[in-house]
Amino acid sequence: MEKNRSKHEPRSFLKNDRPHICLITNHGFGGVNIPIGGAPDTGGQNVYVNAYAEALDRLGYKVTIYARGGFAFYEEEKLREGEEYLTEHVRYVYVPGGGDHFIRKEDISVALIEQMEWIYDHMNREGDELGCFPWQVCEAINTHYWDAGILGVSLVSRWQNDICSRMITRLLEGAVSHKALEKFHKDRHFYFISSAPDFYIGKLLLEEAGSEHYVNKEEVMLKAYQKWSETSPLADPVDEHIDKNIDWLNLRSTIAAETMQLRPLILAKVLGTALLDQEIKPAIYKDEAFKRYRVYDDMMTYNDLLARALDSVNRHAWTPHSLGIIKERNFRNKPKEINRELKFRERRSHERVICDYSPAFAATSYEIAESLVTNLGVNIDDVLFFPPGVDTRIFREYTEEEMKGLYQYLKDETGVEPERVKSSVVYFETSRMDFTKRKDVLLKAFIEMERNEKALLFIGGGPENDVFASLSEILGQQVEIRDRVFLLGFIPDEFLPMLFSLCDVYVSASEMEGFGMSVAQAAIIGKPVVSSNKIPFSNFYLEEEAIIVQAGDVKGFARGMGKLLTDGEKRKNMGESSREKAMGLDWENLTRNFIVHLNKKNFDIPITEQVSQKLI
Repeated sequence: MEKNRSKHEPRSFLKNDRPHICLITNHGFGGVNIPIGGAPDTGGQNVYVNAYAEALDRLGYKVTIYARGGFAFYEEEKLREGEEYLTEHVRYVYVPGGGDHFIRKEDISVALIEQMEWIYDHMNREGDELGCFPWQVCEAINTHYWDAGILGVSLVSRWQNDICSRMITRLLEGAVSHKALEKFHKDRHFYFISSAPDFYIGKLLLEEAGSEHYVNKEEVMLKAYQKWSETSPLADPVDEHIDKNIDWLNLRSTIAAETMQLRPLILAKVLGTALLDQEIKPAIYKDEAFKRYRVYDDMMTYNDLLARALDSVNRHAWTPHSLGIIKERNFRNKPKEINRELKFRERRSHERVICDYSPAFAATSYEIAESLVTNLGVNIDDVLFFPPGVDTRIFREYTEEEMKGLYQYLKDETGVEPERVKSSVVYFETSRMDFTKRKDVLLKAFIEMERNEKALLFIGGGPENDVFASLSEILGQQVEIRDRVFLLGFIPDEFLPMLFSLCDVYVSASEMEGFGMSVAQAAIIGKPVVSSNKIPFSNFYLEEEAIIVQAGDVKGFARGMGKLLTDGEKRKNMGESSREKAMGLDWENLTRNFIVHLNKKNFDIPITEQVSQKLI
């Protein structure tokens, strides 16, 4: 059902006192109405982000989702621009950049600078309306995939430049001309100031000293320091031993200091360090950007204060969804022409930058977590396992009354009467028609399963491709099971969760899964599972609760499925145990755990009543 593109008053959204979480999902056609099953670069990630945002809403937060705009909605003339609302407390903000046409995710880097600047300005405006700094507009930023990750770390970098510029301006007021400080502030985003604030402080002071040849004159550095200490309200009065504040050993012992061309860098850094290492004067707290840190006992020097302020701004968490190194390994045997188009090396460079500048990560699969730690150097304690969740409002037990439409659908598709469905043991599997899903194993296992006269097997998924044709051929050769095994193709969304509720046993023989979402959906409803050993969810969550079979083992699947055919009590007990294990995958549980994880990484996200109730 299409959700209305509501014309909410944006100011009411901002003024709502719910804690505010920002998500960024940047490629494809992410939005309120996701065109699954046709739009390029649009699929599971977009569904994940929307479900996650709605879970945050139910937990008492408001959410802004930034997504690329400036071009038309999929198969529409309407431009993706302005705002639209997923729920009352979840809004999409469409970000222009990169032109007025769709850009595939491999080429999206051309749009990122424009997009980042737009988001930066947008959050500045909203900060002005709320009377706060832009980095205080939301409690955290959680980005999805590498393109959004670059936007996230770039925003943090800009905010850190803003903070460094404020600190440098306050420190050098009176010692450096207003014109020089104004120019420095205007140009701040052309530099990575937060990586070397000491250098920029020293450089401004030395340039103010008026000598173009300070490279060889250490006395110029002392003169500049003396002027600062005599004129800045943030400095101690100078005494006759001013040079005791300079780290002469560092100045003269570095290899770089021996190179004449590099001495300006060394002089500036040593001088800037001397200023930052001075004891804090209360006047710095008149600046609203630093006022809040006055309560901390460990604020001894300006360097301490600056470090804490920069760290507190970086509340960026990255959810990769996939990684370039993993994709590159999977495609290593593909032709070079294909690999060039996918730009894996460029992507890996972006991902390394994101990892270097992000304090927290969410891994949607074990493989991603492993690669973050082993390939990209992320600290394992910074990673939380946050797989796609299950919406328990949708995947649940349905009543007979609710399932009347499903029975009619099955009758129309298969000819099987509702009473026969109800009196049978129903096995179910659904996934796309792909050889890696090994639906053929399930068909052959069902054929071998003893006493299967009381069993039905429904297999869902499309498209009707070569895999579908091969399964139809197998069925065509097995006359005795034609009235018990049915290929449903694409299952309408309204009936899919009901089939999970209807089935007695869920089966999956897949040999390649990032997680195993359909198995999780079945388990959370309380269905027993027969699964291959290649499905991570089964291995990690249902090691003792499911019947796990070697991938490709037809006889093993036949035995496993047969064990559950006549033993209703066993099915019930396995299902109840599976449900207990799987409930952690409810979207609200996963989201709550992530908030707790982020706060362990010093994000300081307010805990709402809905979250605290579950933490008791």
